[in-house]
Order: sequence, then structure tokens, then C-alpha cells
Amino acid sequence: MRQLNVAILIVGVTITAAAAASGPVNMWFYGPPSEASDKIALSCADREATVVEQDDRHVLCQRENSGIAARYLFSGRGGTAPMLNVRFSLLKDGPDTRIQVSQWMEVQSASGQARRSELDDAKHDTAMREVLHAIGAHDFPSTAADDSTVQEPKPPS
Repeated sequence: MRQLNVAILIVGVTITAAAAASGPVNMWFYGPPSEASDKIALSCADREATVVEQDDRHVLCQRENSGIAARYLFSGRGGTAPMLNVRFSLLKDGPDTRIQVSQWMEVQSASGQARRSELDDAKHDTAMREVLHAIGAHDFPSTAADDSTVQEPKPPS
């Protein structure tokens, strides 16, 4: 029976690691969601993005992407300029706040049809991690060991 428990634990860790690698960006702020929400919203405003929605559970920021490549790839004729959208979901995690981030580009055609393209590649994830680190986010919750020694986020208890 003991060997079976060890095998299940190893499989559980492997599944957790794989899910974290392919899902949204996950980081932690040490403190309550209200503080994390304010830091994120101010960071959006500092980067010339509009804070479309904000509360203790999420922040939605939006900014026009006026680059030539973005206009060519996303808007086409008669549509709106591409809009970069970033949603920060805030989850209470013990004494900390876990942040999950999703990013997408959206355009609206002249006929009103919206087209959305997820931005979930390594380049965008790395850039988002850098932004969150700059405003005080951490890779692991405060209940985990030192950031430099922990390999995987601590699973929920």
C-alpha cells in the first residue's frame, strides 16, 4: 500500500507541473487581493492602458495596439484598431493573492463582428512575468520555501 501512495504522489506532481506550464501565467502577491488589485491597476495606467474593470477579484486593462504589424495582421479594411486586452484574475490563497493572467488581441470589423486572438506564447508570458515582478509579484506563495530553491508551486492544501 505504501508503494501505491508514493506512485500517486509522483503522478500528481507531474500532472501539476504540466498544467502550470501550459496554462495562464500564475504569480503571487504577498498580501490581500485589494492591495494586489490596486498595484495592477496602477501599473496598467502607468503603461498608458485603460483600466476597464477593477475590483478585488479581477482587473481588466485595455490598450490600442497601433503598431503597423498588428494593424495589418488583425484589423483589415474598415475595422477598429487592434486592442490589447489583459485580464488579471485575483484569487485569495492563504495570506497571499494568486494572480492568473490571460492576454488577447481583439478587433472589430466594420460589420460589428469581433475577432479575438489569444496571446499565450512564451514571449508574451515572459513579458507579463517581468511586468508583475517589477510591481512586486513573486513566483511562489509566501508559504513556500525561498523562491530560488522551490521548483514547483505548492499545491493547495
